[in-house]
Amino acid sequence: STTMLHQGLLHLENIRVLVADKKFSDAQEILSIMEKCAEKGIKELVIICEELSGKALQIVLKNNQAGTFKIAALRGPISTDKKEVYQDVATYLGARVIGDEATSIEEFTTEMLGAVAEIKADTVESYLISGQGSDEAIEARVQAITAAAEKLAPYDRKKLDTRLARLTGGYATISIGAATQKEVDYLRLKIHNAVNATRNAVKYGVVPGGGVALYNCRDISPELIMPFFDIKRNCGNKEDIETWIASLTDVIDSYHSVMTAVHNAISEVGIFITTGVVIADKTTLNTSEEV
Repeated sequence: STTMLHQGLLHLENIRVLVADKKFSDAQEILSIMEKCAEKGIKELVIICEELSGKALQIVLKNNQAGTFKIAALRGPISTDKKEVYQDVATYLGARVIGDEATSIEEFTTEMLGAVAEIKADTVESYLISGQGSDEAIEARVQAITAAAEKLAPYDRKKLDTRLARLTGGYATISIGAATQKEVDYLRLKIHNAVNATRNAVKYGVVPGGGVALYNCRDISPELIMPFFDIKRNCGNKEDIETWIASLTDVIDSYHSVMTAVHNAISEVGIFITTGVVIADKTTLNTSEEV
């Protein structure tokens, strides 16, 4: 197993996972789990649980620092259907949920652990990649969720659709290469922005790209045409406006990204209005020259 921390990202490979629908604060509970794992030669573990705190957290930190037994803790689901989500995770990993009504912590054995080929996590979200649960168990879980969703109204089955997507969805890895670390960081930020824009497009929809969406709102506010002409000029385009717009048919922007840009611009204008003095280069936009 390898562990890497880079810009807040936790990366683990080929790791065993304990799924626990409970809070860990008692040191003895963690020590018991570590002892049973050590007996089987397991010295690295991920715990997905509701909370890790108190003396249990102190034990984990002490052993991590010493390198005797490494534990990474991920916060489990906190939604109203968390018990079902815990079971989804356990099924995907080939694990058995402990700490719930069915299985107490005293009954824990290493056979209840799941496994995953790769885990990527930060302070916001976690990705479990290539869980070792059996295809049959996962398919049975998917069918059960699908059957339950079909009995509900579209609005009410939103959570079930999310659970299905997590069990059946895929994962893409984008590798970044460059000559220097600064260029790698630069490209990483560009890709990160592109991925976020794509997610927002899926969630909120899209609008015509290339500044066309703002240009179409020129009757509401004439200033909104400026990004359109800036993009047109930066592209070295000398065609008339209608021809240029027609050439952008296949170009789209995330609605949320465009609205965020507008909101940010409004915020900046608000600062200018309430500022006594502003020093800036004098610029003008002559639309007739652009046409």
